[in-house]
Amino acid sequence: MATTNWKFAGTIVGEKITVDDLNKMKTADDIFAVCSTVYNVKSTDYHILYFTNFGFSSADIPVGATILGIEVEVKRYTGTSGVTNRYYIMPMEGTYYKDGGSWPVSAGVQNMGGGSDLWERSWTRDNILSSDFGVCLTIRTLTDSTFYIDYVKIRVTYSGGETVPEYSVTYDGNESTGGSVPTDENTYEEDEEVTVLGNTGSLVKTGYTFAGWNTAADGSGTDYAPAATFAMGSANVTLYAQWTEETGDKLQLKKPCLIKPVLEKIGLVRPRLIKSK
Repeated sequence: MATTNWKFAGTIVGEKITVDDLNKMKTADDIFAVCSTVYNVKSTDYHILYFTNFGFSSADIPVGATILGIEVEVKRYTGTSGVTNRYYIMPMEGTYYKDGGSWPVSAGVQNMGGGSDLWERSWTRDNILSSDFGVCLTIRTLTDSTFYIDYVKIRVTYSGGETVPEYSVTYDGNESTGGSVPTDENTYEEDEEVTVLGNTGSLVKTGYTFAGWNTAADGSGTDYAPAATFAMGSANVTLYAQWTEETGDKLQLKKPCLIKPVLEKIGLVRPRLIKSK
């Protein structure tokens, strides 16, 4: 049995609620998002926050794993009495929820679920890895209200499974004299599609022009242009910058008018005479 690290939402959407900055709820840093609601007399009228795209990957939960439990943690408080909420795991299915009760008037952490709590559902690894997986907070108030949320995070407990190897793509400047190589922060399973990055760091090499990438420093491997794609193999990949030498002929052609007078002066070229009619 194992438990993943805590994951924070990558996407947050509000409904019938005003939030000063949704991004404040994506990290645990005691910088609270300020949430405001307008009271509606209907008892079924809830203010909703959807937290999804938690970024679980095969590095977190291996192939074949059995999901055992889901835990949600929220840090929040209210400046108005009468604020309550419910927790739903997304994508929502059925009507099951956990009652979060009344919010405290000073910042506090609330944990719902746990390592053996499946929230009355069955879950697969693919469910957890989906960008739609997450948590929904439905919030009810008894008046116009202001409340505060620092973060919402999730972790998952599982058993079994086989870890699938993941590989990386590294870029090498290959004797560049300036700029920086691009960085691909992704990891890839075998046969997963890789998109080649461009010269985003403005690599340069004195006397040369950037000419794409190759799997070998000397250009004897496979060439890849920026935005090209390839299937990841069973090993890490290094792509080396390729350089085309700038020839001297290009430089001479830029100012031919400066060369001819010099040659005429030293007698290597005779001035052209114009005959009068």
